[in-house]
Amino acid sequence: MQPDFAPIVSMTPVIVFLALAAALGVYLWCFRCGTRAFCRKLHHWLGEPCDELIQALTNVRWPLAVSVLIFLLFVWSAQTHEVLAKMAERLREEVAMGQGDVGVMIAAFVTGQNFLAFLLLILLYIALFMNADWLLHVRDPAGKLARFRRPLAQLTASLPLAGVLIGSIRAAFGDIGDGLLLPLIGLPGVMMVMASIVIFFVFGRAPDWLVRDNPKLPEGAQRTRAVLLALPMGRLVLNLLSIPPLLASDTHRAAFRAVAVFVSPVVLCIFLAAPVAIPQLVGPAGVLFLFAIGLSSLLSALTRFGDKLRLPLIGILALTGVVFSALDWTDNHLVPQQPLAAAAMVRDPVAAFERWSAPLRDRDGRIEAPVYVVAAQGGGLYAATHTALFLARMHDMPEDAQYRVPATARIFAVSGVSGGSVGAAVFEIVRSSGVCDPAVNPKAPTLNCHTTIVTEIMRHDFLSPLMGGLLFTDLAARLIPPAGRYLVLPSRSEALQRSFEHAIFETLTLYGLSEQQAAAAYALPLAEARRKDNRINSPLMLFNTTDVNTGERVVISRLRAIDLTKPNHLRAVRTYLDMIRCPDLAPECPAPSMLAAALISARFPYVTPAASVFTSRGTKLRLVDGGYYENSGTETLHDLIDALGRYRNEVRFELVALDFEPPSDDEISRAHWAGETLSPIRAMLATRQARGELPKRRSENRRASNWHHSAIRLDRQENEFTLGWILSQRALDEISCHVWDDYTCGALGIAQTPTMAHNRCVIDQLRQQAPTSLCGAKAVQSTLQ
Repeated sequence: MQPDFAPIVSMTPVIVFLALAAALGVYLWCFRCGTRAFCRKLHHWLGEPCDELIQALTNVRWPLAVSVLIFLLFVWSAQTHEVLAKMAERLREEVAMGQGDVGVMIAAFVTGQNFLAFLLLILLYIALFMNADWLLHVRDPAGKLARFRRPLAQLTASLPLAGVLIGSIRAAFGDIGDGLLLPLIGLPGVMMVMASIVIFFVFGRAPDWLVRDNPKLPEGAQRTRAVLLALPMGRLVLNLLSIPPLLASDTHRAAFRAVAVFVSPVVLCIFLAAPVAIPQLVGPAGVLFLFAIGLSSLLSALTRFGDKLRLPLIGILALTGVVFSALDWTDNHLVPQQPLAAAAMVRDPVAAFERWSAPLRDRDGRIEAPVYVVAAQGGGLYAATHTALFLARMHDMPEDAQYRVPATARIFAVSGVSGGSVGAAVFEIVRSSGVCDPAVNPKAPTLNCHTTIVTEIMRHDFLSPLMGGLLFTDLAARLIPPAGRYLVLPSRSEALQRSFEHAIFETLTLYGLSEQQAAAAYALPLAEARRKDNRINSPLMLFNTTDVNTGERVVISRLRAIDLTKPNHLRAVRTYLDMIRCPDLAPECPAPSMLAAALISARFPYVTPAASVFTSRGTKLRLVDGGYYENSGTETLHDLIDALGRYRNEVRFELVALDFEPPSDDEISRAHWAGETLSPIRAMLATRQARGELPKRRSENRRASNWHHSAIRLDRQENEFTLGWILSQRALDEISCHVWDDYTCGALGIAQTPTMAHNRCVIDQLRQQAPTSLCGAKAVQSTLQ
């Protein structure tokens, strides 16, 4: 008889949590005792300063932790490097706007986003210095730690500046033309120049600091005055670092603390009123600096009040948030839904294919040309841009001479995951809006209309609203019990959706649509769209998500089911309408809009939260990114085609995979640091990625005369595309050249690669309705030549 391990397995999370808590307690106890013992052993070498330094670090731990966090984000985070590259591009645009006129250039900079980020960075520097200096002062009334007070406060305040400088250099290192330019005219250089301007013209005492003795200067500044006069950059640095000491009087500290502590509540109210416009005005770096100012000041104040009350206020707040979350009182991630009419729903793939293919059949009921199905892989905004640009390019091609429809009319289904879902939804919204139809919009561009509009949408900043929701509204909701039931604060996922709606609305109105037409466009339901002549011109959108409870795929679409031959508990893939228990005879069912459904597919925690949906039985369903199950979207297309019955043998299918170049041998065999500790986590993440490669290999190796597989790839080995929600213009140009290598790529300094040549060959074959298997190594080589 085999032992029953089910009770032990069910208790695994509790056991792991208790083990981690016990290990953490033992570690902290040993660290404290071990540190004291180590200091006692070093007393005959170091004396008292060792104990004093540890006490000083303990007193200033919260401002220092915030400072170190900002430093690490700017030094090592690829997303912050993309933000810095975007800021450098914006600065170059402001310089170009001046056209040699210094006054116009300065006016453009002062009214721009970079200037706000610079001011907030200076305020962050002052806030960190003030908070660290104050904590070291009030927690050491006897003055035993006086020797560490100024150096430690200066170190705490300077780390973010160093992080921005190092991050700017790393962000520009890959650009040959900007490798030396960005550190000089980028955010650090402008920060130093503007710091000098602020000191000279606002405080008005900077010249005195450099021409005569001033007791308010930090130690060592007067001795280096002669050197600083000969080194302009050093002088600017000293001006910046001299602000907090001059403001460090008791009156200034009290006033600054009172203002800084209320930064977060004030910013929270502003972000609630304008969750898209204000964060985009400040920018991602500015939102991060605002949060760091408020967080460091709030934690410092709670530390001081906790000392007076003899209560661990920070620990109590953290525990309160954990308890409220465990009781599910703070879930503000409910998905807004709208009625989906029964006429828009389709019972199964066979019915969907028959309705979609009716305009393309000849008199004998046959479809001679190949039918395309597209698998759009996940990858944040760069995958969304890749998908949207490919579909827009296919739609902008000359129409099919036989049926007078664009190439996208032969796309039966698009299976998207994460960013691929978002890109497919953005294209379908633009196409169905009629912005490129001269009959609807006389101002429509005549050349590459869809491509132009999609590119303009993807150029927007979607990261700032997401960060504002994450760092302010969602963090506040964690401490407000009714947030999930009565007082529903907008979550970061809602801010991300609103930012896409704003980008679509702004772009469509810019290109000629009315405000009513643009608002109706981004609210597009999951229903199919038709042309004026009643010919179906909309592919079946399949947005892949993952059920948190079961780990199964859940496809959000207008399909009620994908495989009707199996009972629910044996189906390889479940549909959204099936999961929410939508009855077959219901006149309508609740469903998210197309944009909301795509963003549910892109919910990769913890950047975006799990989506909460209530079923008809009142139970809550949680859905996350489809990449947890399979990141390519190909598996769902295989299930869809297998469910087509006789049509899978009568019709020629072409699966077009929008994916990335496979990893190189060096990437596969690269060494990892902390291998023993992080190998289990790395293996789980790599397994998720490898799981997405299996259906692609299955598609490539499928032996059938009516089946072909092709790929439009991004070369991530040559270009480090950042997984996030903001793209620099350089990254956008690289993706555009991968989708369609036109002559402008050479003008932008982007060299043609074998991947680009392969993609161009595949797209040409898709236009000619020929098997894309002809795009082999010889075809690519001839294209390069």
